[in-house]
Amino acid sequence: MNANSEVSGMFFGQMISVARERSRLSLRELAEMVGASAATLSRIEAAGHIPRNHLITRLIQVLKLNEKSVHARI
Repeated sequence: MNANSEVSGMFFGQMISVARERSRLSLRELAEMVGASAATLSRIEAAGHIPRNHLITRLIQVLKLNEKSVHARI
C-alpha cells in the first residue's frame, strides 16, 4: 500500500466509523448487515484495509452514505 492509499483509507475508515456510530450499530451488527466479518470492518475503520467494491456498495446502502462522498475518500 502506498502513502496515498493509506491516507485515502484513513479518511474512508473514519467515515465508516462515524457513520456506524451515528447509526448506533456495533461493529458486529454492521458486519452482519453487510455480510462481512467484524475483523474486516475493524481493519477498514483502522485504515488498514480498503474493501472490494461489493462491500463498499453494501456499506453505502446500509449506512445511507452519499456514494460520491465515499468514492472521493477511497
